[in-house]
Amino acid sequence: MAAGAGIGFGAFVITIFTMGAGHGTNVPGFILIPWTMLLMLAGAGISTFLLSACAQFAIYIALIRFRPLLALPIGIVHCVAAVWGMARNGILF
Repeated sequence: MAAGAGIGFGAFVITIFTMGAGHGTNVPGFILIPWTMLLMLAGAGISTFLLSACAQFAIYIALIRFRPLLALPIGIVHCVAAVWGMARNGILF
């Protein structure tokens, strides 16, 4: 669980640096932490942004550890959320 939170925090830091205070790109954020980026598009605050980034990978790891067969569905849903967020943000089309 701590490893998942650490991975999520690392993804959050990478996302913040690549965003460059609005002058960078959101693509790494949508790839690494798509659920958090969708919350950002919905207007969530920064504390929600950080908490969801840390929780996302901890939840992924917990689910996969207890039910290894969930690895593929989790990966598919993660990719769908990333594409959905990029399309909603106008990156893809």
